[in-house]
Formats: sequence, C-alpha cells, structure tokens
Amino acid sequence: MSRFPRSTCLALLLLFVTLTARAATIQTDKDVYFVLQPVVVTYSGMPGNAKDWVSVGLASDPAGSNGLKYCYTLGAAGGTCAVDPIQAPGDYEARAYFDNGLVIQARKAFKVVYPTPQIALDKPSYFVLDKITVSYSNFPGYPKDYVTVVPASASDGTYAQYIFSNGQKSGAMVFNDLPPGKYEARVHFNNQDAVVQARVPFTVGYPTTTIRADKTQYQVNESISVTYAN
Repeated sequence: MSRFPRSTCLALLLLFVTLTARAATIQTDKDVYFVLQPVVVTYSGMPGNAKDWVSVGLASDPAGSNGLKYCYTLGAAGGTCAVDPIQAPGDYEARAYFDNGLVIQARKAFKVVYPTPQIALDKPSYFVLDKITVSYSNFPGYPKDYVTVVPASASDGTYAQYIFSNGQKSGAMVFNDLPPGKYEARVHFNNQDAVVQARVPFTVGYPTTTIRADKTQYQVNESISVTYAN
C-alpha cells in the first residue's frame, strides 16, 4: 500500500514536471571571443513569460544587472539574443531570468581576449635616410590601433612617429628615416599608450664608406682623382 494518498502523489508529480520544464539553459556560440566579435546567445527551457529575459555582461556584475545587452524573450521558450561586438577584454557571463525577475536561472561564462598581433620589418637594419616599412597583421580592428617607432630604451608609454591602422586588421606602414641608433617598432591597441602588445627591434646606422685615390704617389701639379662609395 502507498504511503501517500493518490492526490499527494499527483501534486508532487505535477510539481516535478513543472520544475523540470522550467530548467532553463543558456549557451554562447563560442567559449572565447576576440574583442569586437559579435556574441550570439542561445537560450531554451524558458517558462514562456513575455518578460523572461537574457543578459550579457561582466561576470562580476551583480545578479539582475542589465549588463551590456539584454533581451526579452517575448514568451518564447527558446531562441537567440545577438549582442553587439564587445569592446574590452575580460570575463563575461550570459544569464537567464524569469518574468522580469532578478534571480539568475541559468548562466554561461565566456571570455573576451585580444588577438596576438604580428609585426615585421622589411629589413633588420637600415641606413640613415632609409624609409622604414612595418608590416602588421592580426590586429583587433579598433580605428586607433597604432604602430609607433621609438628608441629601444624608451619607456612603454613613449610614442614618436606613429601611424593609426584606421580599423584595418592587417597592412603596411611606412615611417620616415631616422638618425643612427637602436629602435623598436611597437604595437598599441585602441590608443592605449601604456601597453605594448608587440615589438620588434632594429638598428639605424651609417653605411661603410670607402674612398681611394687613383694612385699612391703624384708629381707636383698633377691632378688627383678620388673615387668614393657609400
């Protein structure tokens, strides 16, 4: 014989079904994004209230925060929420809430990171008056990503000649000639002067000049011919 009346068992079963049906899930299309990449959030198992909602924000945001973006489900049990490209690296979460509430029902953590930039010179060393060509790739795409050319001993926050990428993720930049010395070409993202994302050293020097006369001895009043190179 059952320990519980049939009505009690039925009520417990209905409660179990209801709770199971409301086990929301939330996912992102990637676990790790580069800055400026769009984020797509997929949710399912929502109860169907018009103001069930999904948010994307920093993992450190308090529960109930609107974050960077939030979407109402409009009664849909499942669907997607597209988030504009995230500007800054960090730890983020997508969260699901029921009926305009502030209790997190499901969450998915993800990261946003910078890409690893590549930078190269057309030569390892230059002569004075040479132009300096810097090739770059794998930039994030901020309009004010930039490359600067500075003395190798300069602090990371230093900039001298600089050229913005104007949002291009790869390309080449040509810098003016420099006096003799040791230098670095340095990459900075999003006009952040203090942080160097990549660097490559190079030197500038004088060419080795040669000079010679056409003879080792001359007569008085004899013309002297001198040849030079470099």
